[in-house]
Amino acid sequence: MNEQFIHLLSMARTRTESRLERILDAALLSFLENGYRGATLQDVAERAEVSVGSVYSYVADKEALFELVLRAALREPPPDLESLPFQSTEGSALVSWVWERFGEIAHFPTLDAAAARPAPAKPLSELEQVLREVWAWQSRYWRAIELIERCARDWPDLHMLYYKQFRRGVFAKAAGLFQRRMAEGVIRAYPDASRPDPDHALRVVVEAIAFFAMHRHVRPDSDYLDEDVSRETVIGMLVAAFTPAEAPPATDAGVRDGASPRRSLQRKRS
Repeated sequence: MNEQFIHLLSMARTRTESRLERILDAALLSFLENGYRGATLQDVAERAEVSVGSVYSYVADKEALFELVLRAALREPPPDLESLPFQSTEGSALVSWVWERFGEIAHFPTLDAAAARPAPAKPLSELEQVLREVWAWQSRYWRAIELIERCARDWPDLHMLYYKQFRRGVFAKAAGLFQRRMAEGVIRAYPDASRPDPDHALRVVVEAIAFFAMHRHVRPDSDYLDEDVSRETVIGMLVAAFTPAEAPPATDAGVRDGASPRRSLQRKRS
């Protein structure tokens, strides 16, 4: 086998891989915009600027395309080109694989360490690190999560797996951390110190991060927002929101509780 032939084979393989990437990118957009039921291979082909026949040379059908897009969104290495067209696995087997994949990638060492120790010297710094860890994970896998959410009608088992099993487990651990830190008095309790409710407070945190780390990508009024600016703004505001309320400043000699500074000043002048 001469060098020129090897070079031609390499070029052909590169073009094939590039075409597959275009098809997967186009399919992701189609599924996110139209849902599983509304997406068509014709639409995917037009977005990828290839023929429908070319799409079929990579995947056996729409179900196989959906699975391949989901696997790519969960950062699984692409299939070997010699094994194409890709065949879908049985629905229950796909759900099992997704659960196993979440187990492989869902590592939150900062949250785990914080949940296992008493309050540190700098609890707000700990909180910030936990929030950054959660943001980084959701930002990395937002395509997969949005895909599962958008296609929930046709893939309810995947939707239930993420929201009822995986997300609920992480939420419970974070809620336990918030409850402890509120009880220790090192972060602000909501709605107030007399009746702390970590579940509601954490829900606000989770939804704020989820929107700006994931959902903004598919919202036409928010997809222009910058990743770095969004992250620093959201995390900065959340950390500030949990800063414990300081003791009220010493009252001025002429200011009584319930009296406005303006009235006190008027009394002084009179």
